[in-house]
Amino acid sequence: LRRLAGFADAVDISSEGGIMDANTQRSWVSVYYEMKRLLYEEIDYMKEIQNCDRFRTNFDQPKFAHIRAPNTYHEYTTDKVLTMEYCPGIKITDVEKIQEVGLNPVDVSKKSAESFLEQLCRHGFFHCDPHPGNVAVEKLPNGEAGLIFYDFGSKCDMCGTLYWTMIYLPLLPDRFATSDGRIWPRGAQGSSRLFLCNVL
Repeated sequence: LRRLAGFADAVDISSEGGIMDANTQRSWVSVYYEMKRLLYEEIDYMKEIQNCDRFRTNFDQPKFAHIRAPNTYHEYTTDKVLTMEYCPGIKITDVEKIQEVGLNPVDVSKKSAESFLEQLCRHGFFHCDPHPGNVAVEKLPNGEAGLIFYDFGSKCDMCGTLYWTMIYLPLLPDRFATSDGRIWPRGAQGSSRLFLCNVL
C-alpha cells in the first residue's frame, strides 16, 4: 500500500483526464501513514479499554441513565484479549424489533442525536464508529429506551483551539470587535483564534 500511495503521488491521478478530479489533490503517502496509525490505534485493546471507561464516566450522570457502555475488566485484559461485560441489545436500525418491545423509534433517534451532541459539544471526546453494529437499543426497567455503545477502538479526542473554535465560531456575529477595538469579519484569516484568545 505504501508503494501504491507513492505511485499515486508520482502520477498525479487528479490531473486532467485522470481518474479523480482536482478536489482530490492530496499526498497519498500522508493518507497511507495516517490510516496506518489509525488502524494500529483501533486494534490496541489497552487503549480501547481506557476509551470505554472514559466514555462511561462522561455519561455517568442521572440525566444520561439511558446511555451505557459495557463494564470493563482490566484484570482479564491484555494487548491480545479485551474482556468486557456482555450487553445484548437490539440493533439501532431494526425498527420492527424496537417497536415490538414497545419502544418509540423517534425517541430512540432523539436520544441518539442528543448523545452525539453531548459527546461532540461537551465532552470533546466522541465515538468515531457509530455504525448499527456498534449502537444498540434496550428497554430499561422504567419502560424507556436505552442506548448501548460498543467498540471504542476508534474515537476522537478534540482539545485546545480546534474544540473551542468548533464550539464558538458558529455563534460569532458576522463582525465583532477584539479587545483592542479592532473590527474583524468572521471569515477573516485567524479571526477565530483572535476571538478565542480574547474570551479565554
